[in-house]
Amino acid sequence: MKKSLVALAVLAAAGAASAQSSVTLFGIVDATYAIGKGSTANRTSLTNSGYNSSRLGFRGVEDLGGGMQAGFWLEAGVNNDTGSGQATSLINQASGTLTGTAQAARPGDIGLTFNRRSTVGFGNKSWGEVRLGRDYTPHFWTHTVYDPFGTNGVGTTQTLSSGAGGQTAVRASNSITYLYGHGFNSTYVGGAGFHAALQYYLGDNASNVATSKDGNGTSLRVGYGAGPFSVAFATGTTKFAAGNITTTNFGGNYNLGVADLMALYNTDKNKTTGVKQTGYLLGANVP
Repeated sequence: MKKSLVALAVLAAAGAASAQSSVTLFGIVDATYAIGKGSTANRTSLTNSGYNSSRLGFRGVEDLGGGMQAGFWLEAGVNNDTGSGQATSLINQASGTLTGTAQAARPGDIGLTFNRRSTVGFGNKSWGEVRLGRDYTPHFWTHTVYDPFGTNGVGTTQTLSSGAGGQTAVRASNSITYLYGHGFNSTYVGGAGFHAALQYYLGDNASNVATSKDGNGTSLRVGYGAGPFSVAFATGTTKFAAGNITTTNFGGNYNLGVADLMALYNTDKNKTTGVKQTGYLLGANVP
């Protein structure tokens, strides 16, 4: 009888714990038939992520009591046309990215990597969230929020896809992020009122080398939303051996109901070489 009572007590405790936590499996499979024509060659191919990025992910939230929550998010990019995973940047530097020579050494063997996001965090509704791991940089999020294509497919803004922003133009590994005014364990979009994100990331280099700070950086984004209107400003700087790159952008939108109007202005500047790229976007989504 005692063993049965103990077993029942353990099951009851497990049931209570389960009621306070949740885990979600999510994803998108986007198959694209692409036809391209140019002055030197034409190409027809089956590819992926033409409208939305193909992905597979796991995320969960647990109630710690007293208003505190803990959460995790593991999200992998998927090349569903070939069945391979997508490469990642390990240390925010070209030398730590599984592309080029590193990828050529293992053709067809890029397994599932949680390159899109790999984070764990904790926080509450009053003071915000602290998040650790690989995540989007705050200065990227202004790009995707105010791009009608969401920085996907052939219509995405060239202010991002030019590559002038360096290895951390979209995501940063080894990051520590503080978020205020966002849904817990969510994205940088932000809701009504004031919202902000502050991030510091590391290149994880030894201190006794000349490039000890290569891949280190900071990023900040602040925004405000009220009804159909929202604006945001962001800036981020990453230290690279080839020159520090600073990205600064601001954008806004106004939803008229019949159309959601949006605008974005962005600059990428290498402070060492003096090379600067400036671009802007005007667009709309019409239901």
